[in-house]
Amino acid sequence: MVSVRESPTELGLSKDQLLDMLYKMMLSRAVGQRERMLNRMGKAPFAVTGEGHEATQVGTAYALKPGHDWVFTYYRDVGVVLTIGMTARDVLMAFFARKEDISSGGRNMPSHFSHPKLRIVSEGAPVATQLPHAVGTAFAAKLRGLDEVSMVWFGDGAT
Repeated sequence: MVSVRESPTELGLSKDQLLDMLYKMMLSRAVGQRERMLNRMGKAPFAVTGEGHEATQVGTAYALKPGHDWVFTYYRDVGVVLTIGMTARDVLMAFFARKEDISSGGRNMPSHFSHPKLRIVSEGAPVATQLPHAVGTAFAAKLRGLDEVSMVWFGDGAT
């Protein structure tokens, strides 16, 4: 069991990794604040940010291998997708549902992420619809003897 008294370096994290995690948390917060501001200015239809969830999102996603493990997000998971490898520009293209959006070419609802090369699986709009897909992917990997992790995040409405 991990104790709060243990330092991050005792858990195998280097100073560079810790700084990278902090950067991704701060970037996630900045993107969320920008989305909210653009919404209030009338330039975006709605904003569902991950503000307040940065540490849990970045911390859990940091343990994954981008492009190897499977990622099932929900619309507030900006910290997750930034940690896995999407850029702030990618996130904002998804937010605006622009044709340059790597997720869907602007065909998904705003802030619904996906990225085939990073194995970020496209999500459905209703909360928790990604849970069965994540379980099925994990079970398939187990049956095939693959060394892959299937990680899923979901909101309060899913419980």
